[in-house]
Amino acid sequence: MSQKASVIQSLKLCALNLETAFWDKRLGIKTLGVQWRAVPTGNATGDFRWYESKCYSTVRACLRPVRMGAEDVFYDVGCGAGRVLCVVAQGRIRKCVGVELTPQLCHLARENARNLRGGHTAIEIVEGDATRADYSDGTVFFFYNPFGAETLEEVLRRIRESVLLRPRRIQCIYLNPTARHVFENQGWLKLTARRSLGTGKTLAHYYSSVE
Repeated sequence: MSQKASVIQSLKLCALNLETAFWDKRLGIKTLGVQWRAVPTGNATGDFRWYESKCYSTVRACLRPVRMGAEDVFYDVGCGAGRVLCVVAQGRIRKCVGVELTPQLCHLARENARNLRGGHTAIEIVEGDATRADYSDGTVFFFYNPFGAETLEEVLRRIRESVLLRPRRIQCIYLNPTARHVFENQGWLKLTARRSLGTGKTLAHYYSSVE
C-alpha cells in the first residue's frame, strides 16, 4: 500500500470512529467501532468471520427499505456488540433478538440493551452457535456477512424449518453478500432488491419468502 493510500485509509478509519463515538454517546451505548480480525471460536464449521461493526449511516441506509410493524421480530445473526439491534429498537416492533457466539460480545450487547436511550423495543441476546438457535418467532433476519456458505446454509435451513411449522412472511437483509449463491439456491426465498450503500462499495441484498 502506498503512503497516500495508507493516509486515506487512516482518515477513513478516524472518521468512522468519530461517527461511532458520536452515536454511541447519543444512544448511551458502547459498540467498539471496527475490531479487525477479532475471530469467534466454537462454531462447528469454523467458517465464522471476524468481528467488524458497520458505521451507523450504513446500518440505517441498509435497514431503510425494510418495513417492520408491531408484530415483527427482528434477528441480527452474529450481532456483535448489538449496534444494529439498538438502531432497530428505536422503532416499535415486537422484539429484537441478537444471536452471538462470542461471550464477551454477548456481555457487551446485553449492557448496551440495558443502557440504550430512547429504545421502544425489548432486546434479547442469545449466546451460542447460530446453527443451533431457535428462530421460530423471527420475521426479519439481518446478516452482516457473519460466516461462510456452509454455516449460512444451515442457518437458512433452520429458519425454513421454523416457517414450515409456523407459516409466516420472512424478510432477510444480507449486507456484504459474499455467499449470496446460498440465498439464490433457496427455493423458498426470492431476491427483491439490491442496493449500493455509502460510496457504493457496500452492497446489500434483500430477500423475502415466496408467497
